[in-house]
Amino acid sequence: MGAVLLLLWAGWAYAIPRTELRVETVYHHSYSGNFIQCRVTNEGTLAFSGLEIELSVWNDTLLVEQQSWRPGALAAHQSVKLPSLVYHEPSAFDYQLLLTIRFSDGNGPHELRWAYEIAEYGNLAWSETYRQV
Repeated sequence: MGAVLLLLWAGWAYAIPRTELRVETVYHHSYSGNFIQCRVTNEGTLAFSGLEIELSVWNDTLLVEQQSWRPGALAAHQSVKLPSLVYHEPSAFDYQLLLTIRFSDGNGPHELRWAYEIAEYGNLAWSETYRQV
């Protein structure tokens, strides 16, 4: 029975064509600034091309900080950790973090968007998954 389960898992992890993207985003507040870190992992079996990631921090309609990265290609089961986005604003305000990811795979172009609320907290973490079989 264990061999059958292992074979099923290996087929899912390495053989069945699928797009699966995991995005982990962490916010840290300290006296030296506000830090946002992001890791993008291709957990699927299809490689990505044209990978673009954009993080922007907003205070209502005012853009506080924005940064874009273009890692380009991301092979299956590979991840990329982005440099920290740092901004120096008072923590007494609420902020919105917008995350946009664009990439192409065998199924065509994709654009994913997530929005998070940053309030008066020291640390926050978010994890998102996109899957297409």
